[in-house]
Amino acid sequence: GKRLGIVRHPYFEFDKGSVLDVIFKTHLHTLRQCGAVLVDNLEISTFGEIFSSVSDVMYTALNAEFKLAINSYLKQLVKSPVRSLADVIQFNRKFTKKEKLKDYGQERFRAAEKTNGIGPKEKKALLKMAEWSRDGFEKVMKENELDAIVAAGTDLSVVLYIG
Repeated sequence: GKRLGIVRHPYFEFDKGSVLDVIFKTHLHTLRQCGAVLVDNLEISTFGEIFSSVSDVMYTALNAEFKLAINSYLKQLVKSPVRSLADVIQFNRKFTKKEKLKDYGQERFRAAEKTNGIGPKEKKALLKMAEWSRDGFEKVMKENELDAIVAAGTDLSVVLYIG
């Protein structure tokens, strides 16, 4: 069966007997019944560092990469009223109601638009994320020969996104 890593801290720390505790015990039992090998109580060593500085590092890289990628994509479209992230922002302003700006905003778009590609700050952020990935998630996956990691909810997605 597949080898699944279980990162319990802080994801599976439910009150004993709570609904979530019962649900996840049931799910983990089902996975075992289906042949999965559960490698339990794993820890990702870079977890604390990632969560203490994730916003600065991740969004520095994300904003710059997003602007570069979306501009590249929009430029190649055959027929489109927008050709750049700046155009998208302007389009959204022009059609505020249809684009539901009050509901969704475009803060991420505006933050990305302020970037100027991958400079020293962005390179440093990307290198930091690669380090976190190598020394944390990838290390746990390799050392435990895992096929996947299981966690409750979406909080771990930031760690997995970074690595």
